[in-house]
Amino acid sequence: MKFLSLALVLVGAAAELTPDIAENRQHTVTNFTTVKSGALLASAFPKAGPTVLLWDTVLTPEKGAPQTQLFFSPSTLLSDDDVDAVTLKIWSEQDGGVQMLNAHTIRQWGFRSAMFNGDTVHVQVLATKDAGLVYVAIDGAIVTENTAPDIGSKTLCGRQDTRVRSHPKPDFRYMFSGGCSGGIISIDAEDACFMTAGHCGSAQAGRAEFNVPDSQSNGQIVSPGPEDQYPIDSSSIQFRNGGVGNDWKHMGAFPNSNTGRTAFEVQGASHPFLFNPTGIPDGNMIHEGHGVTVPRAHIHSQTAKGTPGGGTWTRSGNSLRYRFDTTGGDSGSAVRDSEGNYVGIHTHGGCRPSSPTSGNAGTWYGRQEVQDAVRSPRGICSPEGRAVSKAQRYGVHFRGDVHAFEGPKVHMG
Repeated sequence: MKFLSLALVLVGAAAELTPDIAENRQHTVTNFTTVKSGALLASAFPKAGPTVLLWDTVLTPEKGAPQTQLFFSPSTLLSDDDVDAVTLKIWSEQDGGVQMLNAHTIRQWGFRSAMFNGDTVHVQVLATKDAGLVYVAIDGAIVTENTAPDIGSKTLCGRQDTRVRSHPKPDFRYMFSGGCSGGIISIDAEDACFMTAGHCGSAQAGRAEFNVPDSQSNGQIVSPGPEDQYPIDSSSIQFRNGGVGNDWKHMGAFPNSNTGRTAFEVQGASHPFLFNPTGIPDGNMIHEGHGVTVPRAHIHSQTAKGTPGGGTWTRSGNSLRYRFDTTGGDSGSAVRDSEGNYVGIHTHGGCRPSSPTSGNAGTWYGRQEVQDAVRSPRGICSPEGRAVSKAQRYGVHFRGDVHAFEGPKVHMG
């Protein structure tokens, strides 16, 4: 691997650099009335088959909303004794996307559902005949607004957006109260967690979305199916939001609630992370992120790939500067060299078409705090956390046809 001994200098005042975060236009539904199942007991239906549909509820928290996410009360009681005995099935009326939750995975999701496309979702409780008492309470919902996200910092290095559509396996869209990007980094086949920017939610958890579909033609985002959404483990988060060169976030996600598999296992790819780097490799640098495209009406894929204009870049201490296009939502995306090696985290935009010496910026992965965080991971990323995760693969084991439905059916909206 080649390394530069001298760096090309990109000039630009720090004041010109702005975080490349995208606005996530969503709100909590204010007029939501709590929906309760009441006490449910499968054994109360002796004539039913081995599988009972105890409850079937249809919710439209806000008519016309592009996307819907439900909040469940922590008082929701599934089955702790046998996680396969009770399954909470949630599905989108718009595209049929399905999420399955049980007593353990609903906690991993923080008593929230995945994000569903459309304004109407169905909630069902499935139970085996020997399941104990079940109770479900839906306390609220978040919906996205029917407007495209603001383009945020439009930091193109030339007159046109040179990024092209791509769907890299190790990269994801990171959704919290805003929108960013991130990537799977790995030390070996067992140790694979996530890296993004520190200003992306700071201590907030949120969710990672892989295999993100195209936005609508007006830029309105579309979520992948629940099988490609992973809840972040808040106990795994280590971060700094200290500006250019000190802006990073290391974190991990629980396995998918449907498949019981980790993002690394499903995607089958990662960015190799090296310890004790001495420089940055020679050659062009690229990044792949989920920034808003320009112009939105012409290219509306949420995944874009940037290549540097002229291969100009530099490292000064722990700060990287480079000339490839970025926009709001690209923060946290992996910066790689021409050989595919992970070299940093994109965080800030500063490129201007009118200034050939301007550049976008990120944090070098060799920063000591970044290296220390990866060496000493927390939560689900730690060896202990991974061991527990392997022992508790709470994917959907509930199987069989539904033979009876004698519970209440409610429609809200």
